[in-house]
Amino acid sequence: MNCHLGEHILTVGPDPGVRDLIATVAARSSGTRVAYADTGAFALRLDRSEPQHVVLADVRLPDMDGLDFARDILARRHRPVILFGAAPTVAVTLSALRAGVADYLPTPLDPRELLKTLTRCAVRDVAARREIRHQQKMRALLRRVLRDRRHLNQRIDLICRDMVGAQRRLFHRILNIEDPSSLTR
Repeated sequence: MNCHLGEHILTVGPDPGVRDLIATVAARSSGTRVAYADTGAFALRLDRSEPQHVVLADVRLPDMDGLDFARDILARRHRPVILFGAAPTVAVTLSALRAGVADYLPTPLDPRELLKTLTRCAVRDVAARREIRHQQKMRALLRRVLRDRRHLNQRIDLICRDMVGAQRRLFHRILNIEDPSSLTR
């Protein structure tokens, strides 16, 4: 199966087995590069220098809580963040989803489930980016329409003032004419 998972996948966690599995799954996608970070702090620095499209993070990082890491990385830029770890409780899963995490996968990771999740997240991310671009274009169009409307209203206002002035001048000319027969000239 050849699918596009995103240009950059960041894997965060100390387990080399998980890294190898993600590299194997990402190898099925053309153009996907995988970056690795052992700690949350290093992953945040790495993301700052080269923003990642999809982030997979262990819920138990050596230097910080995986949920806190997910919140931090999502605060920088919205993108799919997938947490993985030992069988999560309902409370942990709900907290992760409320924080904006795209999915929570139990370990050990199943390669097929991982590929399905990455593909689903990549598709959603592409659709979300497309929608953001569409909204930006619509905002620009709306600003242009409002600007044009403002200019049109200014022109209409000037024309109305000219017409009122012309009407006044005509009225004064009519009142100043003593001989009604001079109107036919």
